[in-house]
Amino acid sequence: MHGKAVCYMHGGNSPAGIASPSFKHGRYSKVLPVRLAERYAEAKADPELTNLEDEIAVTVVRLCELFAGTKVGEAVRSRRWQAIDRTMVLLKKLVDSEVKRKATLKQMLAVDQVMALLAALTSSIRAEVLAAIADEVQARALLAAIQAHVSRVLALPAKSMPSVEGEGSA
Repeated sequence: MHGKAVCYMHGGNSPAGIASPSFKHGRYSKVLPVRLAERYAEAKADPELTNLEDEIAVTVVRLCELFAGTKVGEAVRSRRWQAIDRTMVLLKKLVDSEVKRKATLKQMLAVDQVMALLAALTSSIRAEVLAAIADEVQARALLAAIQAHVSRVLALPAKSMPSVEGEGSA
C-alpha cells in the first residue's frame, strides 16, 4: 500500500485521520493535514506558547468595550451584564494562570545555571578538602569518595563527573 508500512489486507487500506470513522478530535492523530502540521510544529517550538499576556490584553479591551456600551440604568440581568460577568471570570482565570506561570519560571534554573552552581560547589569542596588535609594522597582519596557518592546520588556514571586527579581539572 502506497504511504503505509502494511499491505492493504492488514490495515493499509483503512482510512486514517479525519477520514476514519473513529476520528474524534485529532489531538493524538499521527495524520495531520500539511497546513496543520506546519502550524503544529511552529506552535510546539514556540517558547512563549504558554504566555497569556496577549489573551489578557484582548480580554481587558473586550471588557472595556462591554462597559462602554452599557446604558445608564440598564438591567443587571441583561445580556450585556451577563457578558461582562463572563468576561470578568475569564480575565480572572487568565491572570491567575499567568501569575502561576511566571512564578514557576522564576523557580526554575536553566541548565547553564545548574552547571555553574555545580562547578562552584565542586571547586569549593576541592579547595577546602585540599586545605584541611595535609596528606595529599589522603585528600585525593577523600575527593574520590565524595565524587563516587555524588555520582551515585545523581545516578551518573563516575566518568561524567569532573576528575579529582589534578588541581586544574574541574
